[in-house]
Amino acid sequence: MASLVKRKNPGTQVFTKIYFVKIWAAIVPVAAGLGVGVAALTPAISAPWVGHLALGGGFIAFAVLLSAAVVVPDILKNRDHLTVASDAITFEAWRDGARVTLPRPEGGLLLFLPGFSDRGRSIGRRLTQLGTGRTITVSWFFPKRAIRRTCERSGWRFGYDPNLAEQHLRRWRAWNWRRSASNFIGLYGPFTTPADPGGQLSLGAAILAEYGDEIIAALDETPQSVHATRHRLRAAAKGVYLRAAGEQRAYAALAASADERATRTAEADRLAATAADVAPASVW
Repeated sequence: MASLVKRKNPGTQVFTKIYFVKIWAAIVPVAAGLGVGVAALTPAISAPWVGHLALGGGFIAFAVLLSAAVVVPDILKNRDHLTVASDAITFEAWRDGARVTLPRPEGGLLLFLPGFSDRGRSIGRRLTQLGTGRTITVSWFFPKRAIRRTCERSGWRFGYDPNLAEQHLRRWRAWNWRRSASNFIGLYGPFTTPADPGGQLSLGAAILAEYGDEIIAALDETPQSVHATRHRLRAAAKGVYLRAAGEQRAYAALAASADERATRTAEADRLAATAADVAPASVW
């Protein structure tokens, strides 16, 4: 894979991710052509002969042309596009035509989120529009610094705002994006606002508790015979519930009264007890 940058029109920059899937297919004719070409040219080293030179050169030229025929259409067709303009940032995937747009009227604050791995799944670096929940994956194949410079030249800002971050998390919670929300809480938590109106559970604790429940559901669906996987799921659930308890204790510390603090602390204790209940005793 590689990245190219080109100007589409004044004020707009397009970053292109190229899938060099078929380049590996081109290696075969190149290697074959070079091999046959060198074999044909070898006699000419000691005894120059026009026929050997022509034959060897022909094989090499054929290999190069065949490789170009394989690779060039692939480069022209198989591309992801990230378009940066002052009014919107748009990502379009070639595989399924999926399109994600970050419209400027909904907010001009951007944030790069680092990649992470969770339960065997890797999530690449993402560009997110804080407050909207929208994200675009911009892993190593899109140059982070170049994207940031281009966005800033187009009037976008990079930074962090706690209020927008809370809105962001609420969007992800509504969309059941618990894996990404869990990572976000780890990066910018604790989030010590009520998860629901009048509730005694914080937003961060509620999301993490729901993610823990999701992992337990995956555990219940995993056959008893798959011991190692079940062990990893139990360990993951335990860690998430303990993090939820920590978020809740931070929320309890901000309580306005002793009774409110006791209620919130009881929720934190419940989450910690849940973590203890799912903790694996051993791999088996």
